[in-house]
Amino acid sequence: MINLKKLLTNDKEGLGTISTESLYTELARRETTENPYPLDVFHPAIKPYITWLSSSQGYDIPREFIGNTLLCAYSTAIGTGFAISPNGNKADKIYLAVWACNLGISSSGKSLALDKVFAPLQDIQAHFDYDWNESTKGLSMEQVSRTRLNCVVYRQSHIPTLTKAILPDNPKGVCKINDELLEWINGMNQLSKKEGTDEQFWLSTWNAQSYDQTLSGKQRFVLQRPFVNVIGGTQYKILHRFFEKDRDTSGFIFRMLFARPAFDKIANGNISFSMPVEVNYIHKASIQGLYKTLKVEDFDHEPNICVYTQSALNMYSQWVQRKIQSINALENADDKDTQSSILGKIKEYAHRFAAILFIMDKTYEAREYDNMYHPIFNAEETISSDIVERALRLADYYYHSMVDVYKMVSTNLIAPKEVLVTAYMLKANRSIVDIAQVVFGNDKRSLEAKRKQMDRLIKKWIIQYPKVFGANNK
Repeated sequence: MINLKKLLTNDKEGLGTISTESLYTELARRETTENPYPLDVFHPAIKPYITWLSSSQGYDIPREFIGNTLLCAYSTAIGTGFAISPNGNKADKIYLAVWACNLGISSSGKSLALDKVFAPLQDIQAHFDYDWNESTKGLSMEQVSRTRLNCVVYRQSHIPTLTKAILPDNPKGVCKINDELLEWINGMNQLSKKEGTDEQFWLSTWNAQSYDQTLSGKQRFVLQRPFVNVIGGTQYKILHRFFEKDRDTSGFIFRMLFARPAFDKIANGNISFSMPVEVNYIHKASIQGLYKTLKVEDFDHEPNICVYTQSALNMYSQWVQRKIQSINALENADDKDTQSSILGKIKEYAHRFAAILFIMDKTYEAREYDNMYHPIFNAEETISSDIVERALRLADYYYHSMVDVYKMVSTNLIAPKEVLVTAYMLKANRSIVDIAQVVFGNDKRSLEAKRKQMDRLIKKWIIQYPKVFGANNK
């Protein structure tokens, strides 16, 4: 049992401002949660900020949303300014992109987490927008097209505009923000008749791999090192839409970091609360200082590199081996296949987490030398095992979270009731007329009209829910 009196006496994280009742509630929550979000992996300097975000006396935002959003915000501030190469070989460098989804009920704090944590980056974007409006006043369309468009966060843009207007002017990268992430999913391939075109672009951004297009007339377009983070929220009832069109089979959706509250509830913050200026400054100054320090002027810029010590590399390797042994011991082939795919993405995220945590640490510690949080980075930075231990705790959380989300979708949300009924009846060799009678019930249309609609729906559902019907969606 933790001694609260001793904890508050040696308070270095702003806990003294929180009621004893709230602290006991938090301790009880941690002890009863199977997969608690490890917020303690973040540097002590940011803990007061996190405490006020999560406290019912503050904003009452779920801890899972806070951690998820912090990772994406700092990843965006870093952009292509840093990469990690665990073995020290720069040819194997991994950029630190983060795709984050806050999953919960309506009004649970998803949008509030985005608004608060991304505020420093939104401020930078506001300055960019002001400068753009000033610099393009009175210019012709041709002159505007030659003017640099600085960007760090954006909401709406089709892929052609993003690849040809935004990313070429922003080699450091950008972040797409969505209050509802389904908007991002639904927006894919809207301007292309070829399904999967946009998904291929997004896969390139997750790894910062070059993206190219060859158009008619031998017009070739190559975008080097595209870096685009994605963050937003969604609700349980539409979660299954993220897994449609075989996005789980392709591994696309397993690149998303899902953060889900241990207990679903409406966020009920203190309406009279305002974040203490000195606490908010820690987050704002560190994010903006980091963004401005890590300048990336062009695509030829070589990033700073993080490398592991040997003990850190050993720790990571042992963690991977334990995960592999656990997955290999699974009896169900589908579970084994799914979890191996999830592990493949989380293994790489573990490296990214290690680098992000290291860079965050160094940024906070820069306040000892510069109150504006302008850290000084070496071209090559070394990551020790204590950083990797923290990163692996994050990796464990997201691994189990993704497994839980997948199980939730596959058992409850993968298909509506009428789809499941139709699939069952087809497997039982029932006629389309019989199925139509069951699905449409007392519908007063003619039997032939119902049969025709049922036939169309079956063809659509087989493509939309291939696993339910035992089909392959090529």
